[in-house]
Amino acid sequence: MDHTEPPGVVSGLTHEERVEEFLRLLTAGCTVRQAAASVAIDWSSLYRKRKDDPAFAKRWEDATRIKVDHLVKEAERRAMSGSDKLLMFLLTNYAPDKFKKQSTLEVTNPDGSLTMSPEDRAQRTLAILEKARQAKIAKDVGDLL
Repeated sequence: MDHTEPPGVVSGLTHEERVEEFLRLLTAGCTVRQAAASVAIDWSSLYRKRKDDPAFAKRWEDATRIKVDHLVKEAERRAMSGSDKLLMFLLTNYAPDKFKKQSTLEVTNPDGSLTMSPEDRAQRTLAILEKARQAKIAKDVGDLL
């Protein structure tokens, strides 16, 4: 492997220091390939190191978690600045019991038992889906009137 000094941000750094810089850049929001290119290390060798070195894998995982935390904070900031869709997305994930649409589908035999043959279950499910489709069509037509 060629260990000549790469230009720019990694000038004068040892390989170990460039690996540290890679993790810092990953934490700051760079993709793996961007961070690897910035420190002049082949990205595939970093994936191999992650696979072979549990301590490095843990640090990579920590860096990714921190990056996600930063992304969530930015999404929250944008949501509070007027993005209703983003706000609803965040609310459905943070408070699903209050904001997520809850739906259940219970398929039973006419006698109330839950044991059905695969064919009976498929027929019953199709009948329920057809009723739902018809209800949606009726609603859509009502919305047009």
